[in-house]
Amino acid sequence: ALDEVEAAHRRLRDAAAKATEDREAACETRDAASADLATGGEAWRSAVALLGLAGTTTPEEAEAALQDWAGIAEATSAWQAAEIRIGQMEAAIAALAGMTSALAEPLGEARREEPPGATAARLARRLEEARRIEIKAQELARQAEGRRAAAAVARAALEEAEAELARLHGAAGTADLAALREA
Repeated sequence: ALDEVEAAHRRLRDAAAKATEDREAACETRDAASADLATGGEAWRSAVALLGLAGTTTPEEAEAALQDWAGIAEATSAWQAAEIRIGQMEAAIAALAGMTSALAEPLGEARREEPPGATAARLARRLEEARRIEIKAQELARQAEGRRAAAAVARAALEEAEAELARLHGAAGTADLAALREA
């Protein structure tokens, strides 16, 4: 029985020693974790301060702020691209104004109160009308040439007919048309 009691005592003593070691290890782990937490907390506060956020900012709040900033960055990029396009459009409008003015001034078509696009549209309509007139003039010229050719053929036929008539007058021995008809 004494052996059993001594064995139980040894087991309890060993268990107590093991529990003490485990407790000390747990305390060391806890102290290390507390130190890491304190260091991490300081690192977190420094990191969020760099972002302009309060040291009490939660990770979720910091993530939301970063997403907002990413959205702002995307909007800024789109805004800059739009600004470039606007600059290009303004340059194109200025070029159109210069070209329109260069065309309209000599034609006496410049109107200071009129936007360049309206002047260009008016000149384009004028050009279209001039093209229609040119096409019509070309058609009329072709018709006139055809009529001149037909007139030349008719003149030649008239000359032949007059020559034939003169020959017939000569053959009939009369210059009188009525007498020529009888003969």
